[in-house]
This record gives sequence, C-alpha cells and structure tokens, in this order.
Amino acid sequence: MDGKRGLLMDSRLLGAVALGLALWSPAAAMDDASAYPWPRSAEYLSEPRILVFSATRDWRHEEAIPAGMSLLIELGRREGFSVHSTEDGRIFNADDLARFDVVVFNNVTGAPLTDDQRSAFRAWVEAGGGLLSIHGAGDDSHKAWPWYQRSVIGPLFIGHPADPQLQTARVEVLAQSHPATEGLPQSFEHKDEWYSFERKPGPGAVVLLGLAESTYKPENYIYGPVSDLRMGDQPADHPIAWARCFGEGRFVYSGLGHSAEAFGSAQHQQLLTSAIRWIGEKTDPDNEGCRAGG
Repeated sequence: MDGKRGLLMDSRLLGAVALGLALWSPAAAMDDASAYPWPRSAEYLSEPRILVFSATRDWRHEEAIPAGMSLLIELGRREGFSVHSTEDGRIFNADDLARFDVVVFNNVTGAPLTDDQRSAFRAWVEAGGGLLSIHGAGDDSHKAWPWYQRSVIGPLFIGHPADPQLQTARVEVLAQSHPATEGLPQSFEHKDEWYSFERKPGPGAVVLLGLAESTYKPENYIYGPVSDLRMGDQPADHPIAWARCFGEGRFVYSGLGHSAEAFGSAQHQQLLTSAIRWIGEKTDPDNEGCRAGG
C-alpha cells in the first residue's frame, strides 16, 4: 500500500514539474517581449561604457567566460571605463545599445540573438559602435547569422588541435603600427587552443597577429572533419587576430581565450586593452587603422 502511495505521489510530483516546465521555460523567457531589466548598479555606469555579452547556445567555455569577465572588470578599473555584463539578448535594441561605446562577445557561441536583435546590433555597429569578439565568438557555430559570420568574422573556423589540445606557440605581431597592437612585443609565447580557418580574413581586414606553425602541432587526428590544420609556413599565413571597420564602426577578433589561463597572459591582456581603446575610439582619431585594411 505504501509503495503504491509513493508511486502515486511521485507521478503527481512529476506531473507538476512537467506542467511547470510547460508554463515556464528558458525559451519562453527569451521570447518575453518585455524590456531588458536593468539592475540598479547600471544607473551608475560612467563613460565610456562596455557591454560584455556571454550568452552561449553551443559550446560553453565554463572557465574562460568568468575569467574573461573578471579581466574586463579589472581593465575597466585600470582604464577608467565601466562594465555591464549580461546574457540576456533583450538588451540588443536601439535604445539600450545607444548606452554603450563597445560590446564584447565574451566567448559567445551559437545563436543567442533573435533576428530583430541582430538587426539592431548591426545598425549600431555600422553607425559607430565597437565590437570585440573573443575566441569562441569566431568559431563555426555562427553560420546562421551570415552578416556576422562572413562580413564581420570572415573566414570559417575549421578546427583546433587535439592531443594536446592546449599548446604553447609563438605569436607574431604582424601589424605593429596598428593601434590595436600598441604595447605588444614583436613576438611572444602563449598557451591556448589554436584555431585554424578556411582562409585568411580577406579584403578590408588588417591581420594583427599570426601563428608560427613550426612552434606547435596544428593537427587533430582524434575528432572533427579536418585533421591537417596547417594554413601555411609563415605567421602571415595563419592569422589569429584581426581588425576591420564597418561604416563608422570598428571590430577586432582575437582567437586567444579558450581557458582561464589564457586571460592571465600579459600579452593577451595588452591586446584586449589596446583593442578596446581602438574600437572605443580612444585612439586613432583619424581612422588610420580602418584605412589600413584597404
């Protein structure tokens, strides 16, 4: 009798849980048309303002995302900009985006924005907004957003090494006069998960950093459709960070940033600092960095 009663109670409980999930779900919450719920702390943001967006609908870099967030808050303290972070796509509308100078895609993956949110963001960038995309924000999970995948990022990600996945490689600074590389040495060693792409970024882009493939193993014979990840013998053949401009807006992509450790690198911190200064229009008032892309 007690066993039957327990089964009955369990079934009722499961039914209640199922009903609750049917009435409220993350998908339903994302479809909510209500305004973005600004926290009280956002009332005190000083200029310049940085929006850090970390939503994921594909691979989630569980360690790198909070490490990147902590670093950006620290950079804000050092550089004098304020940071607001969220994973709520409702902030991507014309009125709310107008509050910010720079948006950082902190290992964003998949398709976290609706079509309307994407349109509002594109208009904001082209009107003068700055975008910094980090690591996973340049992988192949963004193909459903053609403007971002092809016009912003450019080349399609094809894979990263395995066995070992994280490797130390020599990074060459290929655009030493660009404001986004200010403060970086001519080359440096860095440990990360190294992305390979189908091609170089193409016309309009300035390649900031390249990889010396002779200093690590660009191959993955364990999983994935592409095993040989070599892009070329010279660092210029294997871009890993680049910049470009859209209308009045500026953009930088950094393939660095897979792990928490990657954000502890002094050179990576300097790259992110100089990139934010440039895309936030704190440096290069004459847009020389835009014209360099041809």
